[in-house]
Amino acid sequence: MLSVLSVRTRISFGRLLAPLSSVVMASETAHKGGDMQSRRGNKVLTLDTLNPYIKVMEYAVRGPIVTRAGEIEAELAKGMKKPFTEVIRANIGDAHAMGQKPITFLRQVVALSTLPSLLDDPKFPDDAKERARRVLSGCRGGSLGSYSDSAGVEVIRRDISAYITQRDGGISCDFHNVFLSTGASDGIKVYIKCTENATHYIWLLNLFQSFMTHM
Repeated sequence: MLSVLSVRTRISFGRLLAPLSSVVMASETAHKGGDMQSRRGNKVLTLDTLNPYIKVMEYAVRGPIVTRAGEIEAELAKGMKKPFTEVIRANIGDAHAMGQKPITFLRQVVALSTLPSLLDDPKFPDDAKERARRVLSGCRGGSLGSYSDSAGVEVIRRDISAYITQRDGGISCDFHNVFLSTGASDGIKVYIKCTENATHYIWLLNLFQSFMTHM
């Protein structure tokens, strides 16, 4: 599932970012003084210095209630008698798991984009073909298998920014500020990685810059 990086948690991104500036400053100081071994030995970010909000962060769509729901489903499958016949999961927006039929247009666009030869198939409607061609035009080599920008395929990010601008009553949304992920969980992982082990990333960046300078 392709999704815009959007996270709903019990903490704010501002609180997560609060200690990052001090971590980066400390990392730069560690890089300037001492050798590589000393920088590795003096970790700036540890369990003690980690933002406490990260330690208490919860994944809202998991927990004991969801675990118990799975156990009840297994019990029902084994024939155990209960005053109900099914479990309705309301903890997550998994519409298809609840029986919602997939939107045909989206499946058609995915099929056409994945197998472009289907663009000549009269069974597919013109609007789906037009959308698939637009997606493929934004992919290098006209293929979904090519590498995209780290933030996602530009043409898709442009469409998303246009939608957000329209949704918000004309407030401009720059597509450069849109970051696509393969789901909410992966989006959270990318964000968390930005706040962990800053020393390592800064050291690699400086090493790469030094290498390019001396080539």
